[in-house]
Amino acid sequence: MRFVIAFDTIYGNTRKVAEYLASEMIKHGHDAVLVDMKRTKPREVEGDALLLGSPTRLGKMSRRAARFAKKIDHDVWKDRPMAVFDTIMTPPKGREGQAKVMRWTENGAAIRLRELLSKRGFKVQEDVLRVEVMGIKGPLTKEAEEASRAWARDLLAASQV
Repeated sequence: MRFVIAFDTIYGNTRKVAEYLASEMIKHGHDAVLVDMKRTKPREVEGDALLLGSPTRLGKMSRRAARFAKKIDHDVWKDRPMAVFDTIMTPPKGREGQAKVMRWTENGAAIRLRELLSKRGFKVQEDVLRVEVMGIKGPLTKEAEEASRAWARDLLAASQV
């Protein structure tokens, strides 16, 4: 199976998650292609399954990720599986800081991407991957790599993607 892993990234954290996913797919005998949304148009993407990732910025997906998701060719991808992932800021210590970050991340990029793609009629995996970033710029948390790889294995095991 050929997995297309399309991502947008600001500080490189979402790219790193995409790399972990690609590595796990390859490890399990699949082909994986990384697609940087800054450099590729959605109509140029070809594969058997699509994974879309975006950083969560102020509670939203990036504009580039939204544009990419809106322009995916419905005729080509309507019956192919999709899944989504995002990177989110780790809540700081203290109630006030945690509440503020939760408002920004709770319905972040992955949730919004899933909703957008579902409304367009695509088959999108319900379970999303949300990977925490330390602070605004990163790096990823220690758990990020294993969480990403485990999610990829779960997708393969469920045979939904």
